[in-house]
Amino acid sequence: MKKFGSKGVKVTCVCPSIIDTGMFTGFKAPLLNPILDPDDVAEKVILAMKKERTYLKLPFMVKVVPLVKALPAALTDLLGDMLGTSRAMDHFKGH
Repeated sequence: MKKFGSKGVKVTCVCPSIIDTGMFTGFKAPLLNPILDPDDVAEKVILAMKKERTYLKLPFMVKVVPLVKALPAALTDLLGDMLGTSRAMDHFKGH
């Protein structure tokens, strides 16, 4: 919006992990990355918009992911195994 000279238009980019909407039935939340409550997320989105935040990343681990991706692949895989991210979708049913 800024690129086109728009004034008074604000944007908040919401980057959530998994929200408990039924869409992710069978997903097993990895360690440190809980499945989020929809009402809690909605409240945080409204608050972020009121504060004119550019980004809202939920939960905390979503903020760490870019740092982890900078690590060597073998270390990233090891962390994924330790935290359970590599097994999180094993029983995913999909919707």
